[in-house]
Amino acid sequence: MTTWETAGQRIETALACAAFDPRLRGVLCYDLDPALLPSLAAWLADLTAGRGTPYELVVAGAGTTEDDLWTRVRPVPGLLAGREPGPLADLPDRVPAVVIVPDLAEISFAAARAAVTVLGSETAYLERDGVHAVWSPKVPWIAACARQDMGKVSTHLLDRFALRVDARGVEAPPSAGPAPWLRAAARPTALPRFTPEAVERVVERTGRAPGARRDLALARLARALAAMRTASQVTASDVDEAAELIGLPTPKPDDDEHATTVPDGRLARRRPTGDGRRRDESAQAGAVEQAVVEVPAARPLTAAAALLTMAATPYPEDLPGLDSEPSSLRTSWVRRSAATSQRGVPVGHVRAHDLSDLALVATLLEAGRFQLVRCPGHFDGPPHPPHLQPSDLRRYRRAEVPGRLFTLLLDHTCRKDWDWYPALAPYLHWCYTERAAVCVIEVGAEGHELTARRVTGRNLLDPRVVAALDRRPGRSTPLAHGLVLAVDALRRYLQRDRAAVDEALFIVVTDGRANVPIHNSLTGETPQAVAREGVDDALAVAREIRMMRKVESFIMHPRPYAGEGLVLELADALGAAVVPGRDHVEGTGAVTGDG
Repeated sequence: MTTWETAGQRIETALACAAFDPRLRGVLCYDLDPALLPSLAAWLADLTAGRGTPYELVVAGAGTTEDDLWTRVRPVPGLLAGREPGPLADLPDRVPAVVIVPDLAEISFAAARAAVTVLGSETAYLERDGVHAVWSPKVPWIAACARQDMGKVSTHLLDRFALRVDARGVEAPPSAGPAPWLRAAARPTALPRFTPEAVERVVERTGRAPGARRDLALARLARALAAMRTASQVTASDVDEAAELIGLPTPKPDDDEHATTVPDGRLARRRPTGDGRRRDESAQAGAVEQAVVEVPAARPLTAAAALLTMAATPYPEDLPGLDSEPSSLRTSWVRRSAATSQRGVPVGHVRAHDLSDLALVATLLEAGRFQLVRCPGHFDGPPHPPHLQPSDLRRYRRAEVPGRLFTLLLDHTCRKDWDWYPALAPYLHWCYTERAAVCVIEVGAEGHELTARRVTGRNLLDPRVVAALDRRPGRSTPLAHGLVLAVDALRRYLQRDRAAVDEALFIVVTDGRANVPIHNSLTGETPQAVAREGVDDALAVAREIRMMRKVESFIMHPRPYAGEGLVLELADALGAAVVPGRDHVEGTGAVTGDG
C-alpha cells in the first residue's frame, strides 16, 4: 500500500527519503517545471536543517563555473581579499546549502564534474587556490530534466542521481512545510534491519543492472520508507513500495535475458537445468532445454519502439537505440558547418581562447574581481579604464542548434492497415543519427478534418513525435493545408539568419487524394463539391517547395507500385522521387508483409 496518491505527494516522499539518507540526496525529477525547484529546495532544507534555519540556494546552470562551486572570495582583515571553500563544502560552521539544476541537459561542464565528484561520495577533498578542506558531502542536489533530453546527459552524471521520480503532473509547490511525522522520520534513532526476503527482492527488482549503485539506491530507499513507518525491519513489501515510488517496472515471470532468435522468427528461451547457476553459454549449450514460444513480430525500428516505453522506466538511458551522446561532457560530435558554433541562444559563458563571440559583461565582471590586486589605487584616483588580462576574456556558451531538419508530412487517411514504421525506418534513423530538428505535419488525423496540424521538436526523442506516428485517421485529407505548413516550417528553418540549417529532408507520406481546398482549411467551412480543387491547391503549394534550396524531397506511396496518377503529379510538382511504401511480389498481385 503506497503512502502517496498524487504526483506532489510522490515528490514529497522522495525528498523526505533524501533527507533521511545523505546518500540519496541526488534527486532527479523527470519533466518537472524548473520554476518549482526553489520551492522544493526550501521544503527539503526545512526538513534537513530545521524550520526557520537559513540555507544557501545554489543554482547549477549552463553558466556555472568552478569558482561558483568550489572556492569564493571573502574579505580578510589586513588583506585585500582571501579565499574560502565554496557552497559545496559542507563544513560544520557553514550555512547549509541546496543545489538546484534547472535543466540537467544544459548543465555546465564544471557543474557536471562537481556533481560526479560529490554525489554518493563518502569523503570529498578540496585543494584549490591555496584552500584545503575535507568533508563528508551531504549537500542535496535537486535536478529537473525532460525525458526527451536524456540522450544529451552523460551516463556518469545520471548514475550519480540515486533517486529518480516522475514529476509529471506537479503543477504547484508544496502548500505547507513538512509534516511533523516526516520531521521525526528524517532523524531516526535506529535504522531498520533488512530481512533476507528484502535482500532477495532488491536483487530481483533491479535485475542485471550495471554496477551496484542501483541496487544500493533501491535498498536505501526501501529502508527510508520503512523508517518513516517506524518499522524495525525492511521487508519485501518495502522494496516493492520503493520500486513503485521511482517507477521501476515489475519484472516479468518469463525473463527474456537468455532469449535467442531462431530462423523462423520465433523466440527460443534457454532454461538452465540443474541448480540454475549461470554458466558460460558455450558450456551450457548442451545442457539447456529450448522452448519455442510464439511472439508477435517486433518492429524493426528499435528507437521508435523504445521511445514509447521511455516513460515506463526510471533509467531511460538503458533503452536500446537511445544511448547517451558518446562525449556528453564535451561538445557534440555531430558534423556541422564552421559558423554553427556561434548560432544558438546564449545559455552561459565560458573562458575564451580568442576574440570571437565575446561576452562583454561577463568579461568585465571577471576583470572587476581583480582590479584592486592589479591596481591598488584603482578606485582612489581619477577614473581610468579597467585592467584586463587574457585570462579575463569570456565568450558565450550557446545552445546547440541542429544543422539538419527532418520534415515529415503524414497523411493518416492513406494508412489503413499499413504499418509504415519499416518504410520510415531509414529516414528516422537518419534523423536520429544526425541529431536533426524534427517537424511532423499531420494530415487527416481524427478530430482535424479540415486542417492539418504541426508538431516541432528539437530531435526525434520528443514524445509528441512518436504520438503523431500512431494517430487515428479521420475522414478527409487537407493535404494542401499540410503543404502550406511545410512551406512555412522550411522557410523558417532555412532562412533564420545565423541559425539556419544546412540541409533539410522532406518526406511526404500520402496517396495524393487531397479533398479539402485550402480556402476551406483557412475559413473552416465544410466543402460541398470539391472536384480537383483540393488537388490543384496542393500542386500549387508543392511548386513553392521545389524552388527551395537545400531541400531534398521524397514521396512515399502506400501502394506497392508507383502508378497512381495523383502521386505522380504531386511528385512532379514537388520535384521529389517516389518511394513505394510496400513490397510487391511480381506476377502474384500480392503485397509482402505489413510494411
